[in-house]
Amino acid sequence: MTDQPPNFPPEWYAQHPFQQAMRAYPAMRDMGLQYKQSPQTNDNVMEYWPQGETGDAEYPRPKEFDINRPGVELYGNSASALDVLGDATSHGLRESDPVIHKYYEDFKKSLTKDQKKMLKEDLYPESGDQRPYKEWLEISGLPSMFRGYAFKQWPDRDTAYTEHQKKKFDEMMQYLSTPKNTNSGIMALPKK
Repeated sequence: MTDQPPNFPPEWYAQHPFQQAMRAYPAMRDMGLQYKQSPQTNDNVMEYWPQGETGDAEYPRPKEFDINRPGVELYGNSASALDVLGDATSHGLRESDPVIHKYYEDFKKSLTKDQKKMLKEDLYPESGDQRPYKEWLEISGLPSMFRGYAFKQWPDRDTAYTEHQKKKFDEMMQYLSTPKNTNSGIMALPKK
């Protein structure tokens, strides 16, 4: 999780990854997203906190976060702007943005037998997660796989996805990078 988005002006690299993401990806700007930098206390790079999510005794929601707004808590210094966008997209925008929601649902429908097997037989056991598989799949597994190619979070990203999936992810990334005034998700009909 170290790739920086391409084409950042040099002065942007001095900014925090959250600020970089907000500047580079217009789709994030209307989320009302909060962020907090926390010390690295576990293996996590970041945690996305949906609106209303309180966490638990071991991992509580940051007290600084308004419960009525989503937030991203970054741990340590290893997250990039692209990582922040990935979590915001796979956990937040997939619920709040109709265009991203469609990309997410289409991705779920496009999973191959091999991809489903990889999720269940490889990624779920490797995660060490104690939740039932279906709960893990919806909350963590599918969002992680959704981020793998588009947000450069999987080392085998070029071989783990179909060509159709990669094409759709490339389209989605273009959408996420498009300024708001042209980011309506509505395509203009060609003139006759």
